[in-house]
This record gives sequence, structure tokens and C-alpha cells, in this order.
Amino acid sequence: MHIAEGILPLRQAAVWTAALTPWLWLSGRSTMRILREGPSASRAMLQVAGALTFAVTLFPTPVPVLGVSSHLCATPLIGLLLGPRLLVLPTMATLLVQALFFAHGGLTTLGVNTFALGVLGPVLAVGLARGLRQLGVSSVVAVGLACALADWGIYGFDALALGWALAGHKPFTYWFHAALLGFAPVQGPLGLLEGVLSAFAFRALVRRRAELGPAWLCGNVRADVRRFPNRRAAAPLLLCLFLASPPVLALPRYQGLDETVIAARAREAGRPVGAETDEPTIFLVALSTFVAGFIVGRGWNSLTAGRGTPRAS
Repeated sequence: MHIAEGILPLRQAAVWTAALTPWLWLSGRSTMRILREGPSASRAMLQVAGALTFAVTLFPTPVPVLGVSSHLCATPLIGLLLGPRLLVLPTMATLLVQALFFAHGGLTTLGVNTFALGVLGPVLAVGLARGLRQLGVSSVVAVGLACALADWGIYGFDALALGWALAGHKPFTYWFHAALLGFAPVQGPLGLLEGVLSAFAFRALVRRRAELGPAWLCGNVRADVRRFPNRRAAAPLLLCLFLASPPVLALPRYQGLDETVIAARAREAGRPVGAETDEPTIFLVALSTFVAGFIVGRGWNSLTAGRGTPRAS
């Protein structure tokens, strides 16, 4: 999702920006309508969406066995709750800030990165979740599966974009397979993690405010939530993640996926790559995610205050 500056030819950068433009226009219209006329809960959801996207896509998540870190996406789950088109504008703003201040991505690649994270991921998640619901899969399980598959879809799209951008003295298929094989060992387990965390986050929200989600996903969600394991079932998973992952201060020794795959393939193709630091200064990351987490916490409090329901066993 963070293709670096200098990798895309300008013509391809223009193509991806043109493909993004109608989505950006629709997102802007919908966002302004909610900010002017929408209920307070909808405005709070927008704030949470922007802050959560920024924090999740900035903070590196390590894969200890490989010594590489990458990022979760967050936009598949948010797209399921808000609808795909509302996310495009917040996603573009997030990636612009990350490109300017954290050397994540770039300005000429802003179009393709926003299209992957803000359009493709949410659209895939919604389409997959709808299909799973029609097959009779419970809401919570459908959300988990859809978010995991959408996470993988985002990085599969990145491999396609890289293959097209780097094709030249070696064919598209070479670069596509090289990028895909580089992404798979890291993003495979992280996609599973995103699916599990998304399912539990969705469960926690709909137990309190099921009306915030779309009717096709949350219409009969109470029964689905009761069948899904309660939060105690997440404790072993979170404990394993804590024991397997290094302390936050050790993250700089983990090389980022953007550097090990995207920038490496670009250099192999003889393409100049702009500044790319997948692990920025830990203080800036911690400060930024703290601020984003504060906004998410305030938004969550406003969404769930006074709306508690009896706990599902």
C-alpha cells in the first residue's frame, strides 16, 4: 500500500490518479453531506475511521520468524461499516501525511496507493461479505473472512501495479511473481491477524450499536454475536502475539516490507526510488499513534455511551 516515489512512470501515475478521481469526488460529496447534515454518531464514525486508518497503516506490525514488519489495512472493516465510497477522502489524506512526514509512499504514487487501500480494499470486503451472508455465514465470521481476503487483495493489487510499472527488459510476469512471492510470507499471517481482529472489533461494536452498520450485515446480528466466542476467547491469541512479537522499541531492527520487496524490486529494475523508510523514528510513530488512538477512544466513547446491552456469553 506504500509504493515509493519514483517507481511508477508518470503516465501510469496519471492513469491511477484518473481512476481514483470519480471515487474521490463521490467520497467528498458524501463526507460533506454527513458533516453538514448527518447525526452526531455518523460524524463520530468518520473521525474514528480517519484516525484508525492513519494509526493502523502507519504502525509497523512485526512478523518475528521472518524479521520483517508490515502494516495492517483497517479499511476493509471500516468500509463494511461506513460503505466504500466514504473512505476514499480520509484514506487519501492519511497517505498524503504519511508520504510528506514519514517517507511512506510518495506524491506521484498517491493515486495508486489510495486506490488500493481506499477503494479496492473496502469494495472487496463489501462484495465478499455480501456473498458470504447470502451463503448463510454468520455476520461476525463473514466480516473476519472478508477482511482477511481484502487485506490479501490489496497486496495482490500492489503486485500487479508493480509488475506493470517495472515491466521492461524483464516481462510483467517476472515482476508480478517476484512481488507476490515477496509479499506472501509476511502478509499471509498478517492478513489472518487482520481478519481475527476485525471480527472481534465488529462484534464489540454491534453488541452496543448494531444500528451503525448496514442492515444487510447487522440486521440479525444479535444471534450471530451470541454464537461467536466472547472476548475471553481472544486472550490466548493476544498472549501468543505478545510473546512472539518484540517490544516496540526493538522495531527499528525489523526491516519493512516496503523496503524488502517494493524498493528492492525497483532497484533490481534500475528504477530510482525516492526516500523510503518503513520504520520511521519510533518517537514520531508512537506520538502519532497515541494522538490517533485518543481520537478513536473519544469517538468510541461517544458511539457507545449509554448504549450498553447485556453481555453475550
